[in-house]
Parts: sequence; C-alpha cells; structure tokens
Amino acid sequence: MSPKPQANQPEQGSAEKDRPIRAVKIGNAQVAIWRNLTQDGNVVFNATIERLYYDEKLQKWASTKSFGRNDMLSLAKAVDLAHSQMCELHEQANRHQRVQAQAANEGPSR
Repeated sequence: MSPKPQANQPEQGSAEKDRPIRAVKIGNAQVAIWRNLTQDGNVVFNATIERLYYDEKLQKWASTKSFGRNDMLSLAKAVDLAHSQMCELHEQANRHQRVQAQAANEGPSR
C-alpha cells in the first residue's frame, strides 16, 4: 500500500505536479485551478488569481495579485467560469471516488 500524499499537495506520480490542472483567462485576469488531496484522501480544488502584465523594464511577462478598477469585470468573469469548472471537477472526482469505493467493497469476482 502506497503512502497517501500530504494535505494540499499534488498526487504522487502526477505528470505535472507543479502546474494547475486548468486555467481560465479573461483579459489580463487569470484563475488557475489546482487539484489537491487532503490527508484523508479526498480531492479538493483550489484556485489562485493573478493579473498578467508585460514588464517593459524586464522585457517579459509577469504577474501580480493587485487589481485595478478596470480589471474587476474581467476578474469577475474569470472567477465565475473557474467556479463552474471547479464544480464540474468536484462532481467528477466524487463520481470516481464512489466507483472506486464500490469496486473495493465488491472485491474480486470469482
């Protein structure tokens, strides 16, 4: 039996542990959706929010957690879409856990 991953850490063996499973971008507002496991093995989804901008001085794209008045509508729409996706992901994860639990309870067939 393999050890359970730490709470709020990506699953062991996931191909892209340090990357969000989805990202919603509207204008310069971006919401990243992360899949994590709790200590008891339940799946939870969390989000991080940032504003993307081009840093002329560094000549590269950067991000900030600060939003201005003109960013609010894009941010609200991105958060709304991310919420819908997180609800779908949560339902999928619950279905998967129910199927796994049912299969474990039935045991091997003879």
